[in-house]
Formats: sequence, C-alpha cells, structure tokens
Amino acid sequence: MLSQSSPFPNGAIVGTLLLAGFVVAFGMGVLLYRRWMRREDGDASGQTPWTLQQLRELRDAGEITIPEFERLKAAMLGSASSRVKPAQPPVAPNEGRSKSGD
Repeated sequence: MLSQSSPFPNGAIVGTLLLAGFVVAFGMGVLLYRRWMRREDGDASGQTPWTLQQLRELRDAGEITIPEFERLKAAMLGSASSRVKPAQPPVAPNEGRSKSGD
C-alpha cells in the first residue's frame, strides 16, 4: 500500500480545533463577565430607582422608617452629585499672568 504522508496528522488537527474551541469559549466567558460587571456597576452608581418625592411618599405612608428615608436620600443625592461634573470658575483675563512692570 502506498502510504500518504499528510503535513498535518489527524491528532494535530483535532488538537487545533479543541484549542480554538477553548479560546472561543473563554472569550465568550470574558464578554459575559464584563457585561455582568457593567450591569452591577450601573445599578450601584447609575440611575436611582426612585425620585425624592416617591421616597417622601413611602416615608409618609410608613413603608420606610425615617432613618431609612434619610439614608436613601443621602445615597440618592450623593450619586447625583457624583454624576455632575463640577463647574470650573471663570478665569479673569489677567489672572495667572505676572506683570512685567513689577
């Protein structure tokens, strides 16, 4: 019989396909993990689930206690202030320049 020698033995092809499958599966896992982490971060510091008026109504209806209301209000205001970029004060035209006559 004539034996045909292949440049890639069957074992190498199978190994390469397995390695490619592991790389793809790992990449999918990383993408899913990153999506999950972004969702978790978004829930914690992103948009607040209530308005201040809704918190007041919950407090007035007795569904939350006054300390709970204060804690939620502080968290809501803190997350809102962290999302707002502080304004830079305007710079006067001559501010920061040294006078050459002095």
